[in-house]
Amino acid sequence: GSTANPDLLKVDLPIVSYDECSRDYRGINQVDRNTMICAGLKEGGKATCQGDSGGPLQCARRDGRYVLAGLTSWGTTCAAPNQPSVFARVSTRLFWIWLNAGATP
Repeated sequence: GSTANPDLLKVDLPIVSYDECSRDYRGINQVDRNTMICAGLKEGGKATCQGDSGGPLQCARRDGRYVLAGLTSWGTTCAAPNQPSVFARVSTRLFWIWLNAGATP
């Protein structure tokens, strides 16, 4: 087995369209357009992997600030071609987050 890297790592990944991600996972797993967001390289080589679950998908805004877009959810094989990483879409979970964080919207 391997051990987790103690250093915080990051990788730049492009967002993958729902249609492309859904095609890539056809017959393997279902991608939900409303609650999931995909990111990865078509050729593979960079992705989330085992142990990354719950990690952030941050997207840069035009003003240089970042927004939390997703939380690492699942994938099949680490960094395989045509197998983007799948993230839980944070925008669809805001009410649940507010309720469980003890905050109000």
